[in-house]
Amino acid sequence: MNSEVWINGHYLGKKAYGYISFQYDIGQYLTAGTNHIAVRVDNLKEPSARWYHPAGIYAPVSLTVMDAQSYVQNNGVYVTTSINKDKSAQATVKLEYANTRNESLYVESKIVDQTGRPVLVENNPLPACTSENCSTTSQLTLYKPKLWDTETPNLYTLSTTIRSADNVYDTVDTRFGIRTIKWDTKTGFWLNDKVTKLKGVSEHWEGGPVGGAWTKPLLRWKLALFKEMGVNAIRTAHNPYPPIFYELCDEMGILVMDEVFDGWSKRHRLTMVSRRLKTIGKQI
Repeated sequence: MNSEVWINGHYLGKKAYGYISFQYDIGQYLTAGTNHIAVRVDNLKEPSARWYHPAGIYAPVSLTVMDAQSYVQNNGVYVTTSINKDKSAQATVKLEYANTRNESLYVESKIVDQTGRPVLVENNPLPACTSENCSTTSQLTLYKPKLWDTETPNLYTLSTTIRSADNVYDTVDTRFGIRTIKWDTKTGFWLNDKVTKLKGVSEHWEGGPVGGAWTKPLLRWKLALFKEMGVNAIRTAHNPYPPIFYELCDEMGILVMDEVFDGWSKRHRLTMVSRRLKTIGKQI
């Protein structure tokens, strides 16, 4: 928590919440040759949570190099799916991007299945945009889709490419599954039109001697033990996890109940307010 970052002596900012990803644009501060990145992590408010929590840099850090004028925004591809009456699948893709280049560009959307076999390729013009914050939405249809469930977690990969006729400016891969979900007051949770019982655990981001610094192979091993126990759902306790956790849950067929934070003292005050309002209601 309370991380502060500098590049070549320039202060980039402070992040008070240590459980979610963040990024800084350092392009304007780079110099030819050697550059210095400094990170300060302040965890003096220990204990700062009710449960074990990692400290320091415990999740992957990456340096992303992108075109300065035309690129996909961070987390800029969002895919939602639905099933049509003819059993085909509709993938709605929202793309957030920047494009200040004065030339005709288009978006190439390529979907492959888990074996790497292409199932769809489409090209659509990229709308003209003079700002750095633009968005567009497209509809992609997949015929005879393989559905995702806890026993057969079929996944597709969408490659979104911003390009011209001669140049590729940015490509982002997004994995997604196709499934239907619903809740019923009498029968409970339905996954792909089948009643599915949630057999879950409450999982803390704790890895024994490695603390919170899970490697992906080690986390895969732990989640595989859960699957052997019959687990098909995990509740994160009590905060978001690094992206590799969700990636592996997608791959291994595990449903996730995601928590954003744990605020027990404020919850108590809200409960008292709720009781007070009920008392006033009775008096009225």
